[in-house]
Amino acid sequence: AGEPARLELAEVSRDFFRTLGATPLAGRLALAADRATDRPLVVLGEELWRTRLGAAPVAGRLLEIDGRQVEVLGVAPRSVAVPPGVALWKFAPRDVAELRIPGVEDATTLRNARYLGVVGRLNAGATLDGARAEMRTIADRLEVAFPEDNRDTDVLVDPLAAQYAGGAARPLRLLAVASGLILALTCMNLAGLFLARGAQRDRELAVRSALGASPRRLRFEILAESLWLAAFGGSLGLALAVAGRRALVGALPDVSLAGRELGLDAGSLAISVLLTVAAALAAGLLPAWRSARVAPRQALSAARGGLGRQGVALRRGLVAGQAALALALLVGAGLLVRSLERLESARLGIEPRGAWSARLTFPSQDP
Repeated sequence: AGEPARLELAEVSRDFFRTLGATPLAGRLALAADRATDRPLVVLGEELWRTRLGAAPVAGRLLEIDGRQVEVLGVAPRSVAVPPGVALWKFAPRDVAELRIPGVEDATTLRNARYLGVVGRLNAGATLDGARAEMRTIADRLEVAFPEDNRDTDVLVDPLAAQYAGGAARPLRLLAVASGLILALTCMNLAGLFLARGAQRDRELAVRSALGASPRRLRFEILAESLWLAAFGGSLGLALAVAGRRALVGALPDVSLAGRELGLDAGSLAISVLLTVAAALAAGLLPAWRSARVAPRQALSAARGGLGRQGVALRRGLVAGQAALALALLVGAGLLVRSLERLESARLGIEPRGAWSARLTFPSQDP
């Protein structure tokens, strides 16, 4: 439909989508054992289905790929990102992808062609370490049986998410740590403001306490103020997250997220609510505790606006904590800038200025 497009295609076995536990968005993902057709069967990715075909019904539809007609079996969700960047999958004949090498008729007889990626699912009760040990034993046996093709060859067993999203994990963790430090700084700053504001209200709280207000009620009112402020900040943060999601994804390295998009879902909203409540408690707990502990006689006899010995100690502790966190952020930012400068000034052994690179892909089928 429309102009030709260059797409990434992967050849997979009939159990590929069942192993991943994928649910089709349209059509089917399971290839019937008795299915007989002269045309290859393909499964489309969600992005290709929505952008090129308008999310129209596609089961049984014919497409032209490399000059040959293929039949669409179904549509896989965006979470199926194996391998990364693949737009559609074709079921391989005999569950083995074709090896287009002249003179080679049966790819299953080759023992030195390591072009297949294998995805498996652990049985109930099995562990990753046990799977690694078992595969290592199989590799050792193959090395003994076929020393020419399997000498010094090992098997690597990794979780799928770590295999395809490992590059994104580090910058996301770094971003989360930096965000946590900034949140802690903000909470300390608000706690200091609440302390100063509480000092102005000591006389009011003392009068209310003398009239019968319990310390628990006074603490609750101060915490409620911080909760309202945290709720406003949390709502503003969620709005900024929705507006800046695309910019954040674009700023990340060109790595796959294993089909998991950065966005707002039920889990992220729940975490945001918990962080909002935690920020409210962190900002208002100390001021509420301090204000409720001030004796009415002391508050009424003290000069207006004084923090007292305990309040001054709390404020000094908050200032010291803010200085420590700010220093940690500055040191981290300086190290990142220094690392970036070294990467940009590293000697590559070549002169990249004015040089261009291009990728040339030949047709997979003979004309």
